[in-house]
Amino acid sequence: MLRSRFLNVDVFSDFYALVRQVPDGKITTYGTLARALGDIRAARACGYMLSVNPDPDGTPCYRVVHSDGRVGNYTHPLGNTEKVRRIRADGIEIRDDRICQLESVLFDDFVTNSILEKLRAEQLSLAGELAINEEIRPSRVSAFDVSYAGEVGYGSMVTTSSGGVPETEISTREVKIPYISSYLSYREFPVLSSLIANSGDFLVFDGNGILHDRNMGLATFAGIISGKPSMGVAKSLSGGKIVDDHIYLRGVEAGFVYSGKYYVSQGNLISLQSARNLMKERGEEIISLLKSAHRSANEARLLKSVKDTHANN
Repeated sequence: MLRSRFLNVDVFSDFYALVRQVPDGKITTYGTLARALGDIRAARACGYMLSVNPDPDGTPCYRVVHSDGRVGNYTHPLGNTEKVRRIRADGIEIRDDRICQLESVLFDDFVTNSILEKLRAEQLSLAGELAINEEIRPSRVSAFDVSYAGEVGYGSMVTTSSGGVPETEISTREVKIPYISSYLSYREFPVLSSLIANSGDFLVFDGNGILHDRNMGLATFAGIISGKPSMGVAKSLSGGKIVDDHIYLRGVEAGFVYSGKYYVSQGNLISLQSARNLMKERGEEIISLLKSAHRSANEARLLKSVKDTHANN
């Protein structure tokens, strides 16, 4: 079994540490912070993390604006008005809700560990461990999904059983990385890891396998880390080109369309043809397990919400 160095990565803490580096009289942008984290694609996640900033006085999120100088939103009872007031109190000129002479007050000299660069490097390294197995005849299939309430993930595993009645297990864990495109494995795998340790002999995920920028979707990541055969069955396609029912990524066949609405890709220890054969033989069963996992994860999240409401009344 391989190990990931970053299953406990705390991107929230890294991000807030960056925001605290912006000095008095300076501002920065969402994109600048995303690049400091290691990937411009994290710009939207930067906005989200600012919106849930637990210490707005110690971590001056009002000093973060759009790349075109627009002040932008602010999570405060007075909203944008309070953000403008605070920026002006720092001595920065604003006109029509835009920073004047943005370049002269822009701070981008961050001390950073570029955590997303490190995650990408690990994904590429793990992709080199991808293995193919043409003979897949699983006896117990486990399907997985995760539901979220804020930064708490509710993981569900539903497994076929010899008695015919699927068995369901739930796990709960605080997540330390927001949703960032192509880094979902680092958000969801820690929530599911305790379940995967007790799973059947084949893993199916509501997500992608090699249909991923670096061939390292959740199904591939989890399969390689756990050493178990795995497959991804996604409900949306984030990349690739469909020709008939074949899905091509960067010119290479990386998946197929099942039942006109599911996008299937190999995870680990399975070939694309084996995945096709398995879905042909047991596709409806696998989709049913995934739906049960989705439903169970949502039920666990809603049950926790109801309990919290009663506890506070």
